[in-house]
Amino acid sequence: MAPAPPVLFTYAAVVRDVSVPTLLTAVGAGIAIWLSFGSLGVMDAAGGGRIGLLAPFWVLALSTAATVALFCGVPRVRHAARAVRWSLLILLPWLPLPVPDVFLIWTGPVVRLTWIAIALWALPGLLGQINRRRVRFLFDARIAPRVACALAFVACVAVHYKQQFPPVGDEPHYLLIAHSLLVDHDLKVSNNYEHGDYLTYYPGRLWPHYARPGRDGSLYSLHAPGLPVLIAPALAVGGYRAVVLWIAVIGALGTLFVWKAAYALTSDVTAAWVAWAAAALTAPAVLESTLIYPDAVAGTVLGAGVLAMLTASSLSIQRAAALGLGIGLLPWLHTRFAPLAGILTVAVAFRLIGTPGGWRRWWRTLLGLVSPIVVSVTAWLLFFAYVYGTFDPLAAYDAQSPLQPERVVSGVLGLVADQEFGLIPNAPVHLLWIGGALALSRHHKRLLIELACVAIPYVLAVAAFPNWFGGSTPGRYLAPLVFPLAVTVAALWSRQDDFGRSLSVALLTVSVLISCAFGFGASGTLAYNAGQGRSAFLDWVAPTVNLPAGFPSYFRAIPAEGPVRGSLSRELMLPGAIWAIAAIGIWSLSRWIHNRCAPHTVNRSTLAAGSLVAVLSIGVASTWQIAKVPHLIATRAQLGLVAREDPAATPLGVQLVPFRLMSSADALRRLEITTSPLDTPSTAVMLNLSEVPPGDYRLRLGFVAEPRGEISLLVGRVGGPLATWHVSGADNAYRFRIPIRASTLTIVGDPAAAESIRSVALVPLRHITTPWAAVTRARAAARYGRTVVYAIDNRVIIEPDGFWVLGGRQPDVVITTDRWQPELTFQVSNVAIRNRVRVSIAGWSATRELAPDERWLVTVPLPDSLQPAIVNVGVEQGALAAGQLLGCRVSIVQ
Repeated sequence: MAPAPPVLFTYAAVVRDVSVPTLLTAVGAGIAIWLSFGSLGVMDAAGGGRIGLLAPFWVLALSTAATVALFCGVPRVRHAARAVRWSLLILLPWLPLPVPDVFLIWTGPVVRLTWIAIALWALPGLLGQINRRRVRFLFDARIAPRVACALAFVACVAVHYKQQFPPVGDEPHYLLIAHSLLVDHDLKVSNNYEHGDYLTYYPGRLWPHYARPGRDGSLYSLHAPGLPVLIAPALAVGGYRAVVLWIAVIGALGTLFVWKAAYALTSDVTAAWVAWAAAALTAPAVLESTLIYPDAVAGTVLGAGVLAMLTASSLSIQRAAALGLGIGLLPWLHTRFAPLAGILTVAVAFRLIGTPGGWRRWWRTLLGLVSPIVVSVTAWLLFFAYVYGTFDPLAAYDAQSPLQPERVVSGVLGLVADQEFGLIPNAPVHLLWIGGALALSRHHKRLLIELACVAIPYVLAVAAFPNWFGGSTPGRYLAPLVFPLAVTVAALWSRQDDFGRSLSVALLTVSVLISCAFGFGASGTLAYNAGQGRSAFLDWVAPTVNLPAGFPSYFRAIPAEGPVRGSLSRELMLPGAIWAIAAIGIWSLSRWIHNRCAPHTVNRSTLAAGSLVAVLSIGVASTWQIAKVPHLIATRAQLGLVAREDPAATPLGVQLVPFRLMSSADALRRLEITTSPLDTPSTAVMLNLSEVPPGDYRLRLGFVAEPRGEISLLVGRVGGPLATWHVSGADNAYRFRIPIRASTLTIVGDPAAAESIRSVALVPLRHITTPWAAVTRARAAARYGRTVVYAIDNRVIIEPDGFWVLGGRQPDVVITTDRWQPELTFQVSNVAIRNRVRVSIAGWSATRELAPDERWLVTVPLPDSLQPAIVNVGVEQGALAAGQLLGCRVSIVQ
């Protein structure tokens, strides 16, 4: 027998050196990788039994073998074992035994975020000791701020361009003012609204935001002119996209000031980078720095002001004058920034006077600082006198203060804790401001007082706004404070022990991951909420559970639109108190463990991450218990399970309690999908589902009386029934196919059916995995005889006996037929103008010039009428009718 190769003896020796916990971590990580390719849901809303889809067993074997080999053969990978151990969280929902509902948080997109967090935490161990000579630009206090500025710019632009939204909220109004300045050379915007000058960057009708009429009767915008003046050059050069880049440059410059201010305070490069990351890579700054709002610009000015306070002894006349220009700009950006301008001016001026030599030495610098401010504020007041005939800055609001002092307490709580627009739920790293303030109170009391004078009056004023949430991204109105208050994070970091720094890194990691989700998750829509009490991010990150119900919410009690639904004390204050108690309790326990245990027994990073997981679990579970709401959102998870089913990628199905292994197709047939508890359909609606994957389905009906009446199937918000059934007790009577993804699927019944039917559930029979069927989405549908037409965009208007195609468009429609037929005849009816219409399918097309009101019978060949066909109808011209530019009307000739 030949001797074993030496490499095997070496590998065996390495394996003997690997501890059992490390080996178990490797096996657990391999299983977690396998489970990450699967999908978990529940069979029905009532029972809540878990059922899932899994990748093939060979993926399990490969992932486990790879992780064990890496942990045994690569020492650096073993150093990352503590971080990789957190992948065991992914196993919790898959345990084949009864588990708490809170375990199901760890399914869905949160799995991807967990792996990203593990990679970030493991990176230092994988890289080993960094050779500072290779990355000295990160530790050179002269070069590093510029690198930080460039990185912040890239991060902001990446987040914005992934979202690909047109300007929303107040953004198009600021752009329109800038357009008026460039084209009309004035601020009178009524003609610009009337002419639709906004249509180049904003689709649809833009309702004017007018201030009260000026003294000459002209209409001006309600919004301040400072930001439009600032962005007008960029708008002239490159339009809306150039403005976005220009705002990003200004915001990135603000993070440069943060880095320099943090370093000036601590003389610690690492502390400066942590403070920079807390400001630049988290909400709200990373979002606001590409939105056309004044908040990022104001934050940059405030960051420069704090830097000037910390470096007053070296402040040159030129830099003081530049700062003065920035401070003088603040009132022009928004009236709420006017007090900030005054406070910042006083703070910097007193810093200069307090330096050696006093005002006698620094009078020129003081003059350079104050002169632009005086000139700018004087011009600001004269502007109101010229336009409105009064020096009152509230003249645009008809001299009425928008502040409501009685809202201050609830506004402050909302700004801090609301899940949709609050600061802490969307960027928990800003909790470090509290510790930073305590650190400053011991060594830099003057700076603490200055920051408090800047922050506290501003927060109280913003909280008194009826619109304290800003109607945009989370923490929009607090974005200006993120820049100056980030220096408190540096002060805290410079005085923290290992556990404190590990906790700071954990909070920063979570905040950065939330920002990544805002920018790149769900097509960039997660940062924008409707003020209805449910955070889009929380709904997305863990779709199986009712995670928003476990967080504080201002709008769950008082929605932005609609009647009051509850009390703030129950929906905001009590959950906020529960979370605060949980956080303080877990932090105290973790601190006690840190003080009692040696570092080699309890890793500080593991303890910090465990603290956050414990706070999340306790906070959500406790709030659920008090709220008395459903913990699981079965509908969303079930539809996600159907969408993920694929015989190639997820061929295995598993029921966890009792444990059963099956095929993925069998697993689908065990689902009973009912209307989500989050939906409130009308009484005639028996089943209402959103984003239903393509496939074959049947209905399962539960009865309370003798079956009678009729039920109908509808797809989309408009259109007629695709199928109608007489209600009977037969379980297999209600079968149908959805060939493409349905935006909504609705089952409605007549009064007789409503009296006899207790429940309607959708049971999947087969998932259609054709790629185009999964990405093509039916917005509306209607049946015309034996043919069903699905409209897949808003350029087609479905009507009971045909569909309209808008003029100047060439949309696709998806067509299915009940039985095989070689061709289909359309009647194309033109509007009252000359027109040109083209109909095409696959490789066939026909084009015709149509006279006004002419009708054209066109026969279209069907390549395979048993499969969905995509028909394109192109119309050159259109006639305006009922606010729509109609091109032609298409009906099916039977």
